[in-house]
Amino acid sequence: MTIGILAALKVELLDLLENREQIEEKTIADSTFFLFEDGEHTLVLCEAGVGKINAAMVTQQMIDHFDPDILINTGIAGSLQPYVHVMDTVLATDATLHDLDHRIMRSFKPFQDHFIADEKILDGLKAAAAELGLSVHTGRILTGDVFVNDLSLKKNLAEKYEGLCVEMEGAAIAQVAVRNNIPFGIVRTISDEADHEADISYDQFEEIAARRSAALLRQFVQSFS
Repeated sequence: MTIGILAALKVELLDLLENREQIEEKTIADSTFFLFEDGEHTLVLCEAGVGKINAAMVTQQMIDHFDPDILINTGIAGSLQPYVHVMDTVLATDATLHDLDHRIMRSFKPFQDHFIADEKILDGLKAAAAELGLSVHTGRILTGDVFVNDLSLKKNLAEKYEGLCVEMEGAAIAQVAVRNNIPFGIVRTISDEADHEADISYDQFEEIAARRSAALLRQFVQSFS
């Protein structure tokens, strides 16, 4: 099986690339893809860049050139709920955009306002998290081209869209996956509370939160079939 893994930042992929043998690099446009074997799977990793356009573009590049069987987005996010704490992990049941009118999404392509994660992938991620003893929540992940560090915006997003966390790429990757009929999953570890202290918290916990998501994916790959 070929598993495609996408992240916004290189730090979110570092643990997945460490201690690998025979990593092959392929560059398409300005995107660098890393290919290697992990047990019975072939992994294809790419640092997509921040934001929905970067995420969507690189996801389609990965699909066109490497034909992945499944796609997983890994990384960090800001919490939208009081019970979702820094260093908790969120596994998406579905993902949606918070910065595009959902009436437009329903009326034009993709003709849906949210994208449902693959149940088998989600179950595999849950099992991997349990093996590692991680604090995990499952639910909706919100995506938009803004770093949320404002309490009023956080409250509005939580109430309007019922999301557990917010980030800048997941739903874009999910939308491309769905339109290509490829199963997907999203893993996010919380780096901040999406409030007025988000910038400080993000800087403090970015790397350790990213490593936790990566560790979960390593465990997932070992057991998924």
